[in-house]
Amino acid sequence: MSRYVYPIDGDGQSTLLRHLIGRALVDRRRRLGERHPAPLGGDVPDLDRRRRRAARMVECTLSGSADGTIDCARFFGRLASHIQMASDVVGTMLSSVEDVAMDAHRARRLATVVADLFYYLEESVPMGQSVRMCIAIAHDDDGLVVGVGVEGAVNPVSCASATVAMLRARNIVRLLRGQFQRGVDGHRLVFGLTFPADFAERIVR
Repeated sequence: MSRYVYPIDGDGQSTLLRHLIGRALVDRRRRLGERHPAPLGGDVPDLDRRRRRAARMVECTLSGSADGTIDCARFFGRLASHIQMASDVVGTMLSSVEDVAMDAHRARRLATVVADLFYYLEESVPMGQSVRMCIAIAHDDDGLVVGVGVEGAVNPVSCASATVAMLRARNIVRLLRGQFQRGVDGHRLVFGLTFPADFAERIVR
């Protein structure tokens, strides 16, 4: 794969990137404890048990070993599936990820962004509603394009903690030399991320 150069320490950007990734991890684990507390006894409904297991799998996916390269179609497809299974508002999850490979460190940073954006979208859904969410990743000569969106009954503005997660995701994208856009169109809320062409490479099967 082509060599990708992260922002240099001299500008303090790499330090800030590590800090933001660390804050995202702390916030995810706090939400995991709040949403899926350890049972204190008695029977746990099967649905709650499955959601708790899926939420833990999301965390394992984001915090696993970061060596070598990652097949993005498998990695982000699996992440999206676990996010759906852990959610009580995602009725349908659509994923379209091209066959691209990415450095594992880079992939998990991007996955942190995706998880923060999905959290923002989930918190935008009114209580009792079910929505359709999607993730799309495509590579062309101009760069890598990542889309994360929701369709259904959503509020254009989310809660404070979700807004913090969205702003953190935006900052991580910019530190990774990417561009961040947000669009609202009726019952659609979409985030679009674009990265340089050397951010990932096509897999030839």
